[in-house]
Amino acid sequence: MNVMGHSIQEILKKINSGLTYRDCLSIGITVLFLLIFFWYIQGEISENRFPVTYTEK
Repeated sequence: MNVMGHSIQEILKKINSGLTYRDCLSIGITVLFLLIFFWYIQGEISENRFPVTYTEK
C-alpha cells in the first residue's frame, strides 16, 4: 500500500551508500565557496551605493 514511500526510501539508501567522504568534502567546499562569493557580491553592491543628502532651499 505504501509503494511510493517505500521506493523513496530505497532511492535514499542507494544515494547514501554511493556517497563517499570525498564526495561530501567536495560538496561542502563548493557550498562554502558559493557562500563566500555571494557574501562578497552583496558587499560590493552595498558599497557602490551613493549617499543621498537633502538640503532645504
